[in-house]
Amino acid sequence: MLILAILLISYIPLVENDSETEYSQIDSLNKEYERNEISPNPNTMHSLSLVSTYFETEEIRNLRADTPIGIYTEMGLIPRASMNSELTTPRSDLLLVLIDGETGLWDARMEIMNHAQVEIRASIPPSGFLIQGTQDQLNKISNLSIVRASHLVPLGLLTDKQFYNLDGEDNVMVELLGWKDSDLIRHNSPGMNLPSSLPEVAHLWMNNYSSSRTGSYIGEVNSKDIGEILKYPAVSYISPIFELETFNNQARIHMGINVVENTYVTGLNGSGQRVAVADTGIDEDHGDFGDRIINVVNVAGDSSTADTNNGHGTHVACTVLGDGSRTSTYKGVAPEAELYFQAMEIDSTETLSNSGIYGMLNSAYNSGGARFHTNSWGSAVGGSYTTQSEDADDRTSTWDQYWTYQGMTVLFAAGNEAESGISSPGTAKNVITIGGHQNRWDPDEMYPASSRGPTDDGRIKPDLLGPGDWVRSCLAQEAADVSSNIGDPYYVESSGTSMATPAAAGAAALVREYIMEIAERPAPQGSLVKAMLILGAEDIGTRDIPNNDEGWGRVNLIDTLIPDEDIGIYVDDRSRLSSGQVNEYSFDVTRSGQPLKVVVAWSDYPGSSSSSIQLRNDLDLEVISPNGQVTYLGNDFNNGKSTTGGSKDNRNNVEVVLIDSASTGVWTVKVKDSSHAGSRTFQPYSIAVRGVNVNDLTPDPTFIMDSFEISTPIPQVGEEVELSISLRNQGAGSFTDVTVAAYANSNPIGNQLITMSPGGYEELTWYWTPVSEDEGEVEISFYIDPNDSLEELSEVNNFISTLVFVSTPGIKVSSENPIVTLGEASDPTTQWDIIITNTALFETNATISISSPVRTRDNAQFNWPSFFNNTNFNLAASENIPVTLLMSHPAPPQPGLYKMLVTGNDIENNIDSELEIFFDVPVLAQP
Repeated sequence: MLILAILLISYIPLVENDSETEYSQIDSLNKEYERNEISPNPNTMHSLSLVSTYFETEEIRNLRADTPIGIYTEMGLIPRASMNSELTTPRSDLLLVLIDGETGLWDARMEIMNHAQVEIRASIPPSGFLIQGTQDQLNKISNLSIVRASHLVPLGLLTDKQFYNLDGEDNVMVELLGWKDSDLIRHNSPGMNLPSSLPEVAHLWMNNYSSSRTGSYIGEVNSKDIGEILKYPAVSYISPIFELETFNNQARIHMGINVVENTYVTGLNGSGQRVAVADTGIDEDHGDFGDRIINVVNVAGDSSTADTNNGHGTHVACTVLGDGSRTSTYKGVAPEAELYFQAMEIDSTETLSNSGIYGMLNSAYNSGGARFHTNSWGSAVGGSYTTQSEDADDRTSTWDQYWTYQGMTVLFAAGNEAESGISSPGTAKNVITIGGHQNRWDPDEMYPASSRGPTDDGRIKPDLLGPGDWVRSCLAQEAADVSSNIGDPYYVESSGTSMATPAAAGAAALVREYIMEIAERPAPQGSLVKAMLILGAEDIGTRDIPNNDEGWGRVNLIDTLIPDEDIGIYVDDRSRLSSGQVNEYSFDVTRSGQPLKVVVAWSDYPGSSSSSIQLRNDLDLEVISPNGQVTYLGNDFNNGKSTTGGSKDNRNNVEVVLIDSASTGVWTVKVKDSSHAGSRTFQPYSIAVRGVNVNDLTPDPTFIMDSFEISTPIPQVGEEVELSISLRNQGAGSFTDVTVAAYANSNPIGNQLITMSPGGYEELTWYWTPVSEDEGEVEISFYIDPNDSLEELSEVNNFISTLVFVSTPGIKVSSENPIVTLGEASDPTTQWDIIITNTALFETNATISISSPVRTRDNAQFNWPSFFNNTNFNLAASENIPVTLLMSHPAPPQPGLYKMLVTGNDIENNIDSELEIFFDVPVLAQP
C-alpha cells in the first residue's frame, strides 16, 4: 500500500512535552489531530473531461475610466485628489480615451493598433486606454468611431499620491520607470519618433542613481523637480522607494507547552521541488538544510549572506524546508525540497535592500530553477497596488503561459499592520498573500496583528491563512540580536505573518509535488497551485468567507488533495480563453447532500499605477444546477456559501462557488472571458472542482480530427509510405497497453499498444506499401481497442478513416534537390532540375505543371512566372526525361521559405504525381 504524507497546516509543532501544567487549555484540541493512514489512488485528481467551447461577446461596460486622480467620464475628469498646479499640466504625448461600452476591449485594441502608429500603454477599467504617440497619430485615434471621448493626461497621473502636494526642496529617493511594450518589456526610450531617453533623464535630474535593468533607474531627485521630470516622453512613472520590513513580531520567552502533532502519514515531503526564499540572510551550516541549498545569492550588495542580525531569513527558510537534523521534532513543511536563497539584508544598517522583485523573480526562475518564491517582507502601503505589485504580476502572468513556461507560485506575507491594510507586494493579484491564524491556541482565531484587506481597489486579500504565532524553527547561530527562547540553542519561536507565509509555501510545494508525482501532470500553472490551496481552505470561526480577515480560510491540505469515499477532485490548467470565449464543463453528481466547490484562478495581465482598478482580463465563473433553474455566480456568497441574486465579480482574479448540499444530476460549470483588456490574445486559467463523482475515473481515448498525415499524398503501388495519426485521452482515467489497429481496406497494416494518463497525447506511425490490389481508392482506417477490452466513456470515437488514392505504375516526378536557396540578392531567376519518369512497362504521354509559390509562414501567394523547357512528353517504358524549371522573381524577394507543387499528369491513365519543391530566401545583403 502506498502511504502518502499530507500535512494539515493548521498548526506547526511547537515544543516537546516538557510541561504538564502551563497552557493546559490546549489539551482539548488534541482529538482533532490523530494520525491517519491514507492510500490515495493515483487517479484521484483528474482533468480534461469533455470541454465545450463557444464564443459570445464581451460584456457591456460603463463609460468611464477610474484612476488614482479621479474618474474620467465622457464629459471629463471628476477629480478625487488635489495636487499642485504643476502636476495638472497635460503631457502632449499622452491621451486617455474612453471606448464605447458595447465594443469589446480586445476588438478596440486591435482597431486602434491598425489605424495609427501609437502604443496602448495601459488599460484603465472599465473602458479606458492610456495611449502614447505623436500629436498627429493621437488625433487619428480621437476620430475613431469606437472612441466616445478623449482627454488630456495631467502629469499627476504618472506619479504616486505622496508626491501630489510636495512643497519645499527635499531630496527623495525614487524609481524612474520607462514604458513597457505589449510583451511587458520596459524600454529606455518610448519609440514612435518621440524624443528623450531614460538614461538622459537620469543623468540630468538624478543624483547617486543606478540601474539594474533596462527601463528603471533608482536615485535621488529634488522634490521640486518631479513635475519637470514627468514631462519627458521616456518617463512612464515616478515611484517612491518604499521601505521594506520583515513581518515577524519579536520572539517571546516562555516555558514549554504540550505538543500538538498533526502529521499525516504520507510520502509527500517536497522532493523534486525547488523553493526560492528572499530574506535577510541564512545560516548555511545550521544543519537542517543538509546539502539541499542550491545557491545563496547576495542581492543586497554588501559582503555577506550570513544571517548576522535577527536570524529572520534562517527561521523562514527552515519553516519551509528544514529537515529537523538537529532534532526530529521541528521539521519544516517540505523537508526534502531544495533551496535557492536570496540574501537581502544590508548588515551594517539592518535594513533590506530594495533591489526590486522583478529581478529577484527572474533570477530565481531562470538561474535558480525555482518554481516557488516566498517572501516574508514588504512595505506598509495601506493596501496600495505599487510598481512592485505590478512587477510581481508581470512575471507570474508570463510564466503561467503553459504553452511556453512552467509556472511559478509566488507568496507574500500580508504584513503585521492589522487594520492598516495589506502590505506591498502582497497587494499583487497573482501572488498568494498569506495572513496568520493562531498556532498555539485556537486555529479558528486570527493572529491579532495579521494585516486585513481589502486592497485599495476592493480585491479580496489576504488569500489564505497560515499558522502565525509561536512558530518554532531554526535559530541562526551567528544572529546577534536573538537567542533561543525555548532552551534549545538551534531553534527559536517567532510570531508574525512572516512565519505563516513559509508554512504556506511548504504546503504549496507539497501540492505541486502531488500534482506532478501522484497525479502525473506536467508542470502546473502557479494559478493551479493557488486554486488547489483555496479548494481545500477551511473557514475559521463564524462561517463568513470570503472576508478581509482570512480571505478564503486557512490552509487544509487534506481537503485540498485527498477525496473522501466517492468525493473526488477535478483539475484543468491547460485551457485558455480569448475575448468573449466560453469554456463549459459538466459534472454528474451521483449522491446528494454533499458540498460541491469550484475554484477558478488565473494569473492576470499586470495592472497599472495609473489605474485605480487592477483587474485586466475579467473571467467569470457560473455554476448551473441540473434542472437549469439556479445559477450561482463566482464570489456571490452569504454566510460562507454561495447564494443567488447577487452581481458578478469584476475585481478579483479568483472566483469560487461553494454549494453546501448539491443535488444529483449534471451540473454545468462555465468560465467566460467577459472583458479582455490585456495585450495578450489568450488568458490561461486553472479550475479545481471538489464534489461527489466529479472525478469519473473512466478513460476516453479518441482520435484527433484532421491529424492524419501521409508522407506521399498519392502513393504508387510498391512505394513505401509513412502513415501517422494522433490520439488524446479526453477522459479522467488512465489506461495501459490498449491496442490501436490500422487497416488498408480490410487488410491489416499493424497494431500498436498505447498507455495514456488523463489528458495524454500520442502520435502513432505505421509504414505501408500498397500492392497491385490497392490500385485506385483505398480506405485507410484506424481502430482504438478493436477487441473491446477497455471500459471507456464513449465507443463512438474509437474509429476514424480516410480515403487515399493509390496510382498504378505510371509517371513520377522527382528531384535530387527539391530545395533551392537563393545565393545572391541580385539574382532575378532560380532553377530546379526535375526528372519525369514513366514507371510503367508501357508507353504513355504526360504533361507537367507548377503552382504559384506560397510563402509558408503566412500562406501568402505570389504570381511569379515559371517556365519549363518542355511541358509535353511521350515517355517510353521506364524512360526518364530531365526537365528544367526556371522561375523569375524580384531581386531579391522577401526573405522566407516558399513552397510550390509540381504536378505530372499521366494523360493516358489520368493519374497525377505530385512533388513539393521549395525556394529558400535568406536575409541577404542588398545589391
